[in-house]
Amino acid sequence: RMFDQRGVYIIPLDAGAELLLNELAANDNRCPQILVGNDLSKDANAEEKGAAVKKPQVSRLSDALVIKSIKATNSSSLSNNSTFQVNENHFLADHMIKGNQVLPTVCAIAWMSDAAQATYSNRDCALKYVGFEDYKLFKGVVFDGNEATDYQIQLSPVTTDSEQDSVVRIAAKIFSLKSDGKPVFHYAATILLASQPLDVVKVQLPELAEGVDSNSKVTDEAQALYNNGTLFHGESLQGIKQILRCDEQGLLLACQVADVAAAKQGAFPLADNNIFANDLVYQAMLVWVRKQFNLGSLPSVTAAWTVYREVAIDELFYLQLNVVEHDLLGSRGSKACCDIQLIGADQQLLAEVKSAQVSVSDILNDMS
Repeated sequence: RMFDQRGVYIIPLDAGAELLLNELAANDNRCPQILVGNDLSKDANAEEKGAAVKKPQVSRLSDALVIKSIKATNSSSLSNNSTFQVNENHFLADHMIKGNQVLPTVCAIAWMSDAAQATYSNRDCALKYVGFEDYKLFKGVVFDGNEATDYQIQLSPVTTDSEQDSVVRIAAKIFSLKSDGKPVFHYAATILLASQPLDVVKVQLPELAEGVDSNSKVTDEAQALYNNGTLFHGESLQGIKQILRCDEQGLLLACQVADVAAAKQGAFPLADNNIFANDLVYQAMLVWVRKQFNLGSLPSVTAAWTVYREVAIDELFYLQLNVVEHDLLGSRGSKACCDIQLIGADQQLLAEVKSAQVSVSDILNDMS
């Protein structure tokens, strides 16, 4: 009776049984099926109360694995959407360690999120990237002439018992193959996709941020970070404008991604995933470790990163880092774990990072 009142067509028993058997017998790669509609258990008058449009709910996620190849070649030949041309991504020259171009962590995350979006979106419901969980670095990608020809992204939908049906979770791993066919895993994360951006969250800006102007110059203290070995990043990745606070509890930075980043973005459209702004999250952790303990560090794992809005080019924003824990007071200390917020000048929370961790060692003091 409830279905009839709502004008819902009921599949006949025989036809429904046949459909189910066909689905269970399917063995090809399938995209997730998205069910869009009202919660049928609600009051029949819900529509008259001006209820908002429901977000899509995942009715069934395919357990198939989807592999997307990415070329990592210096070839100047024509490329397609699956090809990553090193010489066309000029920002890589601004991210060099020991003389070699190294793929930034945020680019690996962008590779995985882009692949998940392209694979699991469909014409009726384009899924948007809203964050990730459980990021891990296994073996970074270094463009030193010995890099693999192909880097593949393995995607697998994840089913959970969570009430958040509006979020599609995709387990992703980037790997390459040795000459003997054995895989080498480089990065992994669970990518979060949704049909709508997350709701805006307002936060209180720290008082120290009130006097910063978007037109003000980069302070000498901030510029020194890129000159004294604290950070190894080149021009397009130098987004720290001012250090407003740095103590044992954390730090507060004023940041701004310069126009030069747009010219060097390469295969990473900034409107979809601002890798230059996102990289500042990990730069902030390197700055805190160096200033507090005079040690070098590199990012290794991140528990969660929630995206509310991408940072725009030339937009002034603030990066607030709070230290969760570290073991650096002892002689064998090796890690620091922090929570970070990216906050817009309008007090909008742009992104929130939980339990980001860096590996710390005096061996990393000189990465130039």
